[in-house]
Amino acid sequence: MVTTGLSTSLDGFIAGADDSPELPLGVGGGRLFEWFRDGDTPSRYYPSIRMSAVSARFFDEFAGRNGAVITGRRTHDIANAWGGRGPLPGASLFVVTHRVPDAVPPVGPGSRR
Repeated sequence: MVTTGLSTSLDGFIAGADDSPELPLGVGGGRLFEWFRDGDTPSRYYPSIRMSAVSARFFDEFAGRNGAVITGRRTHDIANAWGGRGPLPGASLFVVTHRVPDAVPPVGPGSRR
């Protein structure tokens, strides 16, 4: 089964204008993710994210079923390769690209490539 999960605006954007490694969500892009910080229940996968109890339960159930993450090269680069850990702890990461990077960060603890 293939699923998708991300925050997006109704016009299809997942970040604000002028996103970059220094400003990964772009100008004003943080608004798309405010629901990750409006509660008191931490995610099992991302303890720094605190949602409502219902959202945390749903988010963790969904995240726990994913064995791999597929991302585009631009997102990978803007996220600074998630420090070699990938966006979902323990899940394999596949980067779709037309050009192989000059350097690939080392794989972080608990990550697979």
